[in-house]
Amino acid sequence: MDDAPELTGYRLINEIGEGGMARVYEAVQLSLDRPVALKILAQELAADPSFTKRFLREARIVGRLAHASIVPIYEVGEQDGRYFIAMEYVTGGDLNDAMATGLTEGRVHSILTQVAQALGYAHSHNIVHRDIKPDNVLMRDPATAMVADFGIAREIATKEYKTSLTEVKSVIGSPQYMSPEQMRAESLDQRTDIYSLGVVAWQLLTNELPHTGRTLSELAVAKATQGIPVLPDALSHWQPLMSGMLAYHRDERFADCDEVLSQLARLKTPGGTIVAKLGDGGDGTDSPTEVVRPGSIEASGQSYLSTGAFMALSVAVVSVAGLLLWWLISTSNTQSTVQEVEVPPALAEQPSVVETSAEPTWDTAAAKVAGFAGALQPSPAEFFAYRDLLEQPDNQSARDFVSTYRGSVYAAIVRVYLLDDRVLLDEFRLGAQNGDLKSLLVMSYLYANGWGVSVDIELAEEYARIAQASGSQFAQAQLASLMLDRAKPVAGRFSSAVLQPLQRSAEGGFFLAQTLLGDIEAGGLVSGQPRLGRSVALYKKAAEQGDRNALFNLAQVYRAGMGDVPKDAELSRQYLAEARALGHP
Repeated sequence: MDDAPELTGYRLINEIGEGGMARVYEAVQLSLDRPVALKILAQELAADPSFTKRFLREARIVGRLAHASIVPIYEVGEQDGRYFIAMEYVTGGDLNDAMATGLTEGRVHSILTQVAQALGYAHSHNIVHRDIKPDNVLMRDPATAMVADFGIAREIATKEYKTSLTEVKSVIGSPQYMSPEQMRAESLDQRTDIYSLGVVAWQLLTNELPHTGRTLSELAVAKATQGIPVLPDALSHWQPLMSGMLAYHRDERFADCDEVLSQLARLKTPGGTIVAKLGDGGDGTDSPTEVVRPGSIEASGQSYLSTGAFMALSVAVVSVAGLLLWWLISTSNTQSTVQEVEVPPALAEQPSVVETSAEPTWDTAAAKVAGFAGALQPSPAEFFAYRDLLEQPDNQSARDFVSTYRGSVYAAIVRVYLLDDRVLLDEFRLGAQNGDLKSLLVMSYLYANGWGVSVDIELAEEYARIAQASGSQFAQAQLASLMLDRAKPVAGRFSSAVLQPLQRSAEGGFFLAQTLLGDIEAGGLVSGQPRLGRSVALYKKAAEQGDRNALFNLAQVYRAGMGDVPKDAELSRQYLAEARALGHP
């Protein structure tokens, strides 16, 4: 291989795979004279110090895993700017190859058991794989399955940080196998791997995917609205397993892999029956798959779209083919028009530290916040500093953030949430009761996420509604996020009443609202049809202000060219370079 890179201690034989992050080579580790698969990080990623630091850290975390059904990592390192992982070279193909030859129910059961055991072991070490799919389950031999490619695995945080108003990020993974929460770029736990394994299980049994879509937006809608598919009668004994793994809401899924394994242990399968084979239609019929409609699934009452968190809705960029998967429908609906509301009981119940002549009403509070249209709006620098802080929080960084952005809404949230300032929390409770704009925004955010207080979505929305009476684009965006969270598209589009606060915020120049509205336009949820030209125009406005996610989205759009947006590789590279210069991961 004349064009192959050179690494001391290894002899590269043949390139065996290439992805967006790395190339994989068949190689020999010279010190032990053993064959290895050598994954070498792409040079453009190797040039990013923040990425390579994370790459090495996470690879070493995964390298601690030692399980019979996990492909072992032999070495992780760097030579002359080349970052690599050496692992066992597994020669038996992957699950796609196994499906091509046909699988019996007994063999499907064995494969799923081994993968669930491997994932359970990883989860017990606080590792989530995040990309379970047939390509990443290798076969050492026909009876031995091994989980591979923990390349995007992440260590589970000891404290859960929801994707929120302050967190716009790209989704990593394979869309067809992603859990709904992963498609929304939310924080993940072991249940995301359980969902992905459920998709693999469905495919092994039927040679079909449980949900499909021509674009990523269609796929997201299908997962949200079509419910859990029902297997053919001949496979009905697998249905309890599928229902427990493919539940849309993670609280309705199996809680961990032990529960998956318990269900597998109870399953009785006819071991010799071939259930599916690539090129075969599963059960051999053309009849449509029956689905369990959402109304038949017990609603948990919890909101799953980053409750009240504006940026959970934004920018889940997986590929340019379907663009942006930012929304998923919750189990509850919102009113189609904004209505007047009375003071919520929770306000009256909160302790007062000063006497007031009367309980506040939304009219009097709105009068107090009127005239503050530009108040408290964060800059892109503050927004991304805050988002990065939530990604890797520590007390010193939190204190530094508060010092740098003293007086801001985000600094207040950091003090309450990360620094546990209970006195300040009481002050904001009182301030919100008396119509203070900053207090209303802070408390709306805290109640939406359950940070320092119990989750109360209705109260969060009412705080945001009164705050937006000031004309603040920040408050309009917060209200929009809460309304979108509870709204359900009709005929493939959101109502004008639901979109109006977001549109006002974007028209007022708030970069976060512009990026989110661009996503919604790309998904076709404004007019019923994707309007990429409008999306690009909105992204450009946000990008001009320094929104690194808008820059990244533009890079993806121009990289492929879609609709009325032409392909422009050079422009794509420029946007991507700008996004990375601003710290886009």
